Amino acid sequence: MQTILRITSIRYRWLLGLLTLRVLIDGFNVLISMLIQLGLTVALSGQVNLLVAIFAGMLAAAVVYTGIYFLSGVVTERLKRRVSGDIATALMANFLQDDATQVPDNGTATNLIVTDTQHIMQFLDAGVLPMVDFGITVFLGVIYVVTQSWQLALMFVAFGGLFAGVSRGLFRQQNQAQTTFIQIDDKHKAFFNDFLANVAVVRNLNVFAYSRQRHAHYFQQAAPSMRQMATASGALAGIFNGGVYLAEVLTLMVGFAMLTVTGSSVAGLLGAWNAGVGSILWP
Repeated sequence: MQTILRITSIRYRWLLGLLTLRVLIDGFNVLISMLIQLGLTVALSGQVNLLVAIFAGMLAAAVVYTGIYFLSGVVTERLKRRVSGDIATALMANFLQDDATQVPDNGTATNLIVTDTQHIMQFLDAGVLPMVDFGITVFLGVIYVVTQSWQLALMFVAFGGLFAGVSRGLFRQQNQAQTTFIQIDDKHKAFFNDFLANVAVVRNLNVFAYSRQRHAHYFQQAAPSMRQMATASGALAGIFNGGVYLAEVLTLMVGFAMLTVTGSSVAGLLGAWNAGVGSILWP
């Protein structure tokens, strides 16, 4: 990440502005959980006018949230485009500075300028920002749930830690497979560039069968990595869907069973449960 910041023209105040927007977005679930708790308490006491005001506050918060989310998306896309252009320019400048013998082959160079630049964008979009969001959301969620029931907070943290540990192992497998796939893909693209540059020779010498065999060979080389990535992706999808739903049901059941022990109210439990699900289990 430091390398990306060093070779790009992104200013720190832009990142600070984006971080501020993300904090507001990440705290929305906790705000709604607090309003749910307050709304249930007011509803059980029969204060209709105050309940209407709370619902109005929820609607207003949702509208503001939509606007902030839109603004955050615009800022993020602009930063991504700036980073993408700066990295591509830096790579091309580096090629011009190197000796002719050090310039990578066509396939590797194409991947560096196009594909790998896109991978960096994916790293920012699917790696850095979610990591920042995750930390902020979990922090705010844990604080709120602890104020209602430390036992429930402990359960959510335990489930979250379990999911994080399993997911980390799967992500490592996926990353290893993707690294292998990219190396093979570099060679495959270089083969395509050579084939297109010599298509007339291939036609005249009637060696298309050999070219097709080489093409199939690269696919066969990449097949194990593709299967490994597909398996890891499927397992991650199962954990982030079925596993989370199971944890939601278990925490709610245990929360109601422990009402007499924790001394919490039903409204407090449901508010804390909503915050735990949205900010700890599914941030």
